[in-house]
Amino acid sequence: MRLPAGDLKEIAKQFLADRNFVIVGSLSVEDRCCAVPERLFSNKCRAIELLEINDPPDAFPDYSELAGLKMAKNRKRLKEAGIVFQNQAVELLASEDKLLDLLANWEKSSLSPTIILDITSLPKRYFCFIIKRLLLSPCFPNVIATYTQTGPNGYTPQHLAEDPMTCDHLPGYSAPLPPKGSTLVVSVGFESLSISSLLGVYRDMKKDTKVILSFPSNRESIRREWNTVRQMALGDARNIKRENIEVIPAWDAEQVYHTLKRWQEDSDGLTLAPFGPKPHSLGMALFAIKYDAGLYYTQPRSYNPDYSKGQAESSAYVVKWGGIACFDRQMKLP
Repeated sequence: MRLPAGDLKEIAKQFLADRNFVIVGSLSVEDRCCAVPERLFSNKCRAIELLEINDPPDAFPDYSELAGLKMAKNRKRLKEAGIVFQNQAVELLASEDKLLDLLANWEKSSLSPTIILDITSLPKRYFCFIIKRLLLSPCFPNVIATYTQTGPNGYTPQHLAEDPMTCDHLPGYSAPLPPKGSTLVVSVGFESLSISSLLGVYRDMKKDTKVILSFPSNRESIRREWNTVRQMALGDARNIKRENIEVIPAWDAEQVYHTLKRWQEDSDGLTLAPFGPKPHSLGMALFAIKYDAGLYYTQPRSYNPDYSKGQAESSAYVVKWGGIACFDRQMKLP
């Protein structure tokens, strides 16, 4: 696989200097949802479509009022910066048919064959599905995913998300029938989100559970990730073997892909649980698309409006170019 990736400014210089493009992202409660529109807006940017993704009305805790105020603040920030965009309110738990309708509308109204998908503040059930459909769509031969890191103050020390649903596959990523996919791989984040129900199935099958951790991390991030691992292991370290743990930089989607490919060679197929950083989830989604693996998640229904603070660098990943998906590419791009 060839996945050109790096700082957004450098990727834009190499791939966007001589072409028009459109941006799709999220107008969310996070400061960093504005970073990519601000950094890429120019006369070459033909359109910006931002989704306002709302928690269900019966989610608990109910953060809708504060979330609305924070979204309005970011909407004002973009408008005062002179950035022209469209925003559309959608439901967090939108059905697969409604997600397909979004894609159909973008294809119908597209002003450019090059699309920038900013996954920074998009929930995984949205961006994993959108990535898959964009890779399959002939309307967008060029697809770049972007992700912006938090500022120095990072994430809230409170729960990032709560009120998780029962474990189910993400839209578009149902698992193949057993016995294929009987080895579980979990990308670990700050929240376990009731993953124990999925882990229990694999323990009953007497299969190893493999874990991907992220680095570099500060002391608090390391503590939160290992708390999640302890919950997964039910307090017994013997439930997770050291040789089944891989530590990968939080930004390195391609290394996640290659790690999964290596683990698959020693198994009868993988089922993936993307609970970790968004770039790790991107690597998992790309692997799942190529090898028909299932992506399972316990979708939280309530997101903390203080999820993260500030913004830092933006990274970019060229997941499709010239109609060729990154996992089918053998040659390096310029």
